[in-house]
Amino acid sequence: MSKSKFVFLPLLMVTVLLIQMMSPISALADGETPPEPSESTEQVTPPDEPVEGTAGGETAGAPAEEALPADEAAGRRKPESDKATPKSEAPPAPPAQRASAGDPDDLNVGEALGQIRVETEVMVLDGGGEIEPLATEEAAEIVVAADPIWCPDGITPKDGLGGCSPSYTTLTDLVSWLQANDPDQAGTIWIEKTYDSEAEGVDGFILSGYDFANFDTHALTIQGGWQGLGSTSVASSDPSTFTGDYLLIVDWNAPVTVKDILVDGSNRIGLQVVTHDSDIILANVTSINNDRYGAYLLTDASGGISLNQENTFSDNQYYGLYAYTEDGDISAHNLSASNNGNDDVYYYYGFGQGAVLSTERGDITLTGDNTFNGNGYFGLEAYTSSGNITINNLTANDNRPGQVYYFYGGYGADLLAGGEGGITLTGDNTFNNNGYVGLSATTGGSIAINNLEASFNGTENGYYYGGYGAYLYNPYGSNNKEVTLTGTNTFEGNPSYGLLIYSSGNISVSNLNVSGSEYYGAYFDNSSVTKDITIQIGDIHDNGTGLWSSQNGTLTLNCVHFVDNTQDLQQNGGTLVAYCIVSNPGQDKEDKGTKPVLVVEAGVDAVELNCDLYSGTRLVLPSGDSATFPCPIRETAQLTGNTGGEKDLPGDLPEGTTFQSAFTIAVNEDDGTRENLSTYTTLSFVIPEGVDVDSLAILYWDGEAWVELSDGLILEDGKVVGQAGFLSADGTSFQATVTFTGIFVLVSK
Repeated sequence: MSKSKFVFLPLLMVTVLLIQMMSPISALADGETPPEPSESTEQVTPPDEPVEGTAGGETAGAPAEEALPADEAAGRRKPESDKATPKSEAPPAPPAQRASAGDPDDLNVGEALGQIRVETEVMVLDGGGEIEPLATEEAAEIVVAADPIWCPDGITPKDGLGGCSPSYTTLTDLVSWLQANDPDQAGTIWIEKTYDSEAEGVDGFILSGYDFANFDTHALTIQGGWQGLGSTSVASSDPSTFTGDYLLIVDWNAPVTVKDILVDGSNRIGLQVVTHDSDIILANVTSINNDRYGAYLLTDASGGISLNQENTFSDNQYYGLYAYTEDGDISAHNLSASNNGNDDVYYYYGFGQGAVLSTERGDITLTGDNTFNGNGYFGLEAYTSSGNITINNLTANDNRPGQVYYFYGGYGADLLAGGEGGITLTGDNTFNNNGYVGLSATTGGSIAINNLEASFNGTENGYYYGGYGAYLYNPYGSNNKEVTLTGTNTFEGNPSYGLLIYSSGNISVSNLNVSGSEYYGAYFDNSSVTKDITIQIGDIHDNGTGLWSSQNGTLTLNCVHFVDNTQDLQQNGGTLVAYCIVSNPGQDKEDKGTKPVLVVEAGVDAVELNCDLYSGTRLVLPSGDSATFPCPIRETAQLTGNTGGEKDLPGDLPEGTTFQSAFTIAVNEDDGTRENLSTYTTLSFVIPEGVDVDSLAILYWDGEAWVELSDGLILEDGKVVGQAGFLSADGTSFQATVTFTGIFVLVSK
């Protein structure tokens, strides 16, 4: 709605009055007795100072800080004797109803227009000076700009109808009406999308339960982005704005919901909601550039806290977001809290967190994409005494980078699940360039993380003052819970430790890439119990000690490459089982791969694999099929073609497949044929003429059945498939890489 239409409000009022004077037409129905004039109502002036909540001492879990103003402290539950009592005098009339006819600026436009007969045409000038004729109801909705209004739940907002409050031009007047009338039912404060509190000239707005006998016992919704009277439509992309003003809802004894608002530049906490044993819900809320917290949410007992849609808390002086509940759950979707607390004066007081989420006995769950970057102290702190922590796509980078001392912060994320609650990170999780630790996760339950990257943390501090990529700690608890890292896990350039794990359960890591740590690339310890440690595929290079392990069970290394570490492996206790291991510390990087590959025509006899003169050996059959054995595979190898076709295979091919070619590879040592190899061998089949490449597959005989090779496939006894079904550089061969010997067949499907 164009604001220019309201410039001509006084002219409209004068026009209305002239019409009434010139046309003595009664607005009464036939035979209706005119009403008696209503008694005037004395105006009650709202207090000059904000109504303050109570501070009932420190609340468990609340952050320690300098004493907050009373309206910013966690309120205690008010005793029944302290509840406000309904006022005996008549409530103040809204400003428009109190105005005299001689003051057109203060007339209630909707009421004035309502007195005009329907056939009377009202002319409203738009911003271009054009006359816009409107019906009475439409005119009332156009003339009133940015109308805050309260309505009971389920009622479409209309001025003074259906139990709604009058429609006001300021939120201050609406709050005064609510305090005077004390509605005894749940409802919504509707705030138009065009609203900006800056025009009201106040510091902020307070709704305190201590001001009501009834209203605070019912659910309250603050709905911004509203499209206007006669509608419940909301423009979430166009939120209502609180510029330089705070919004406080404290000591509420029922659920509170805040939607579609922007708080920008308050001199206190931007948004504060404190309830007793009741839920707090935020949706599409942004709170930025505030002198203290972006948002402070607190509820006791079983009240939960939910942040739905997208919520942003950035560039605030203290915390971006602080949320605490005693027994309830905390959940959020697409939560962002970045660049908070970047003023040196606050580091010493523990301020500068992107978000602090704390619950005594509930769960913490973050879905969607969650970002906590560039904060002055911690990116994310999430604590639960006995619940679970589950987070998807967690990013916490550049939090307190370059900070020298660990006790001044510098964590990307610090997660603590007490008791035996688990910690689970799904999706992609990144913790880079933080001042001390990328990720710290502590629990008595299991830890499960997918696609973890934690690199270049503490790079300016040196190993003594931190420099940990990820620190995962669950050595206590009665059920020996495991630590599991799936997907790809990368730890690069962390001065002290790339990945450090203490556990009382099994430790399992896949696709481990760790480099550039002065002390330890990977440090694993589960020696308090008899449990195993397993690494499935790894690249560990350029560290002090590549892998340090302490266990009483089995250490299994499956295709782990150690390159240029001062010490590759320091094993303490347990049994080592290793497949496909490459270890060549100290090799000149410029010399790697410079030796030629020996190409030999495969025959009846085995061929010696000479790693002194060559980087590998390729055996080629007359058909063009081949197998390449790179160093450090040594001794002898043999490649035998299949000349009898499908009938010479050890078992029938799967239904729906057609035989194309087959061969057998073998590697021989002094003690016999090896089934597992120390690195990947490349299998190469010439693509048959006229066969669609997309229909091809390579099968392996496992002794009982044919198994189709696929990327990353892990078979029994440490047999690993690297890649499967890719083309050679010249596009003439169909290939796979494997760490085992046996019978392989090319088929089409």
